[in-house]
Amino acid sequence: NLSDPVFKEREVRQALAYATDRQKVIRNEAEGQGLPADTPILPGTWAYQDGAKKYDYSPDRAKSILDGAGWKPGQDGVREKGGIKLRFALFTDLSPRRVKIAEELSREWDKVGIKADVASSGASGLVQNFLLPRRYQAALLGLVLGPDPDPYPTWHSSQKEGSGYNFSGLSDPKIDDLLARARRSHDEAERARLYGE
Repeated sequence: NLSDPVFKEREVRQALAYATDRQKVIRNEAEGQGLPADTPILPGTWAYQDGAKKYDYSPDRAKSILDGAGWKPGQDGVREKGGIKLRFALFTDLSPRRVKIAEELSREWDKVGIKADVASSGASGLVQNFLLPRRYQAALLGLVLGPDPDPYPTWHSSQKEGSGYNFSGLSDPKIDDLLARARRSHDEAERARLYGE
């Protein structure tokens, strides 16, 4: 949730990415069912473009980023800055697989001084009680995507309130423009180029 003070800082989000061993999570907790994705466009779809910045697993890089941003380990090992602890609730639904993944993420992030407390709720409760009213810090959920890889519903700023599915609260005029232009185009190559941008 980009409106949460912990996640407003880009360096925190980058550190979380570097501190996540996605291959291990896919292999173990997801039982080999998955591919690491570096963009909101899934690999294997006509709109996917390779070349996005990749955040390979590097706990040392995560620690370095946090140190550079002023997040120092506290006495309990949890990093803090300006009176704010790098601790948050990570919500997920009751899917055993997602609970296992959330618990592994918590263990991995703990190694770099980030504390994620896993909380689970039924899928409808997660969406209705936490995601739609935007009363959460972080969430791990599954979305059923349609045959068209259009990320507008989850990334356009018009979808960050009410019943919209931009749960992270991403709001960027350039991204909004690219998503709207891609959505209006009937040319797959043009849409793929816009998504890649």
